[in-house]
Amino acid sequence: MTLRSVSAAQALMLASLVFQTTVLPDTLDIHSISRVANLVIMVVFFALSLRVFLRGRMRKLPLFYFAPIALILVAYSINILRSLSVETIGYVAGLLPWLAGLSVPFLKSYSLDDSWKLFFRFMVFFSVIALIEFAALFAGQLAPSLIVTDRGEFVKGYMTLFHGLEDGTVYYKMYGVFPEPGTFAMLLLPAFAYALVYWKPWAMALFGVCLYFTNSLGGEFSLVILLALYAYRKARGGIAGPLILSALGTAAVYFLFPLFAATYAMKGDSAAVREANVSMFKQGFLTVLQQHPFGFPLSGSSFSALQDVSTGYLGSNFEPYTVFVTGGVLAFLMYCIYFIWVSSRSIRYLLGPDRDQLYTCAFLSLPPLLIFVWQRNTLLTSTLFAFLFAMPVVTMRRRSVKSLHPPVAPDAPLLRSGARLAT
Repeated sequence: MTLRSVSAAQALMLASLVFQTTVLPDTLDIHSISRVANLVIMVVFFALSLRVFLRGRMRKLPLFYFAPIALILVAYSINILRSLSVETIGYVAGLLPWLAGLSVPFLKSYSLDDSWKLFFRFMVFFSVIALIEFAALFAGQLAPSLIVTDRGEFVKGYMTLFHGLEDGTVYYKMYGVFPEPGTFAMLLLPAFAYALVYWKPWAMALFGVCLYFTNSLGGEFSLVILLALYAYRKARGGIAGPLILSALGTAAVYFLFPLFAATYAMKGDSAAVREANVSMFKQGFLTVLQQHPFGFPLSGSSFSALQDVSTGYLGSNFEPYTVFVTGGVLAFLMYCIYFIWVSSRSIRYLLGPDRDQLYTCAFLSLPPLLIFVWQRNTLLTSTLFAFLFAMPVVTMRRRSVKSLHPPVAPDAPLLRSGARLAT
């Protein structure tokens, strides 16, 4: 892939990865560039979504895809406007994943194949960088420096992030270029699925080593699920598939559950906080709904600021709650509907006969990824979902991405590779 061959859709995806998913703006100190890039991305996605809406293309989307996204956008916008100030303008970024979900599938320059290739190469490159800096740091060949971000104080290498302890040592978990080890682990899963489906053992080894050093229990558990689903897909036909899945499940419970339980117990405060957040949300659910039907009054530039000013804020470790904080009851209900619909589509595809490799990558990844809903914001509320998963989810039955584009000449490719943004 050369710079000349990069389409507009790929450029948007790469910019979204670099400036929204990673901590590169912090570690490379390119905050000004990041702000400009994010503004451009926002304007582009908003313009594309508006154009899709005005041209009536929404009718080509399934109801349970379009309606929840559209209503979440409405709910978010209402609460952001209620709290709008120079200080809170950063919350507008919460609209990006949903705007991307409405616009990316209609881009003529969009290609599902190119998007997965770009993501895979991105993860390979930064996994190698993460391993090199991780090894250099603990071998004493890299001197970390202190860095202050919106998420708190960290130490960094050249590109990657580390967590410094009070005694001056560096925590052994691998962050890579992502804000948390768990986020790194979560993003490794679809990359691992791609390497598995297209059989790239070297990449599986690379991602597996990185996943191990993240020490993410959720990531390890999700990888077991991904491998079990893959084994089931490979053994489909007759009774072999269910038997293999049952055997793998039984073996996993017998051999791995004690290990997972012990590891979870060792996490101490980290595990307790996640459990408490979910428990408190359940206990005070009706009260919170009555107090904040349109979402929490927003303050500061990000959710971390709400911790100081709102006594009812529980943190951002539980995605449905984060959606409620931003958009209130309407956004919460629409998110739940959207989550259930995406989950059901994934299960139906995995139980079906289709063997398309890219669709298999997407639907193998989704169930393990959605488990992270209890720990952090998942790819469901990321612009990355629009590039990697929206098309498979939307066109699962039709199995033709052509249906989302205007008619083209018989000899024209279904997905054009030009760099022009058009809907």
